[in-house]
Amino acid sequence: MTRESNRSGIAPPSPGIRDVSRVAGVSITTVSRVLNNSVIPSEATRRKVLEAVEKVGYRPDPLFSAALRRHRSGRGVEPVKTKTIGFLIMRGLQEAAHRRHEDYYSRVLSAVWNVASKQRYHVMFAEVDAGESRVPDLVAENRVDGLLVEAELSAALRKVLVHRLPTVFIDRTYADLAADAVVTDYVQAVTDVLGYLWQLGHRQIALFSDTVDRFYNHESLEGFHRFYESRGLPLLCPELSQPQDIHPEINDQVIDAYLTRLWSTKPRPTAVVAVSNVYAEFMLAHLAKMRRVVPRDLSVASLNDLSVTDIPVHPALTSYRASMDRIGASAAELLLQRIRDPQRPTFRLLVSGRMIERASCGPPPDTSELDLP
Repeated sequence: MTRESNRSGIAPPSPGIRDVSRVAGVSITTVSRVLNNSVIPSEATRRKVLEAVEKVGYRPDPLFSAALRRHRSGRGVEPVKTKTIGFLIMRGLQEAAHRRHEDYYSRVLSAVWNVASKQRYHVMFAEVDAGESRVPDLVAENRVDGLLVEAELSAALRKVLVHRLPTVFIDRTYADLAADAVVTDYVQAVTDVLGYLWQLGHRQIALFSDTVDRFYNHESLEGFHRFYESRGLPLLCPELSQPQDIHPEINDQVIDAYLTRLWSTKPRPTAVVAVSNVYAEFMLAHLAKMRRVVPRDLSVASLNDLSVTDIPVHPALTSYRASMDRIGASAAELLLQRIRDPQRPTFRLLVSGRMIERASCGPPPDTSELDLP
């Protein structure tokens, strides 16, 4: 009979965190804090726990030994990698996106996976809530060597992640963080969408954006102003193109008030471009209630082809579609470069997409009809 078996021939249970606690003479909570790299009472306690881990042979998962050795590596010692990257996404967004665009996230995830697997890396996927401030488990437990982030996290958590791990943000960037980012070229998106409407004959075009501190709102407004300046024209309805103070609880009220103002503006805009499909879909629903016909009375377009609402969309919405496979592949490549060379300069990579022409846009109404109730 060997040490690995008992009289019945059944292997004894693997050592657990309670065994580490007993051998180290500390609480289970203290052991957990040490293993998760959280704040601990003292360096002496940390050493005691790590020695107990080795003594009892505690191994919670296959990545543990690499993560533990990395945690224990001192200065001048090359950290041991887990050969795994993490991918954080907003909770519920993937499921909502798949209801309307089954290939949207499969394209970005497939691109990330392909790039990672070619360099012998694994990918761990995790969902987080909007504004999340808690450090995700895959980071706290040292399971990943770097992160891809396609989620709106709290400012505090963003700083923690960038300080702790190589991090690449997808479709968002932050002026206060020295971090890589891969983003849709929203200036180009606005230029393409406005150019399309211009060819249809529209001159009085409004941009619906929000006050959320995100990259695409600033870039969209920049592109909007550049487009009119390049044609030597002022914005014909600037008050309607100011960022709107909006959030999910008041979407209906804000968009209803916005369309009411739009219809009372003289000369009235003949087209509106929303920075998000969510806003554009709310507009289509409100216009239907107002008994306005799209695109006969007003053309509506969006700078984002991702729909995550259950609002019936009619007519089909003209949108700008981001190249998700290029974004996913570029983000993964930037992250692996950052893991190999943490000191290299940061990059913000712009990726262009393409216009998807659908039925929500058409020629403007006759100017004689614009002031009709």
